[in-house]
Amino acid sequence: MATALKLGGDHFDVGQRPEEKHVVLADPEGNEFCVKGN
Repeated sequence: MATALKLGGDHFDVGQRPEEKHVVLADPEGNEFCVKGN
């Protein structure tokens, strides 16, 4: 996730709950993508 943020990604809130094991990010063009944690 750190690399995606360093390359211009940003956190994107789609209403995910804190207990969910993924984070939604958006690239500089606004395309959303998920990053799954352990």
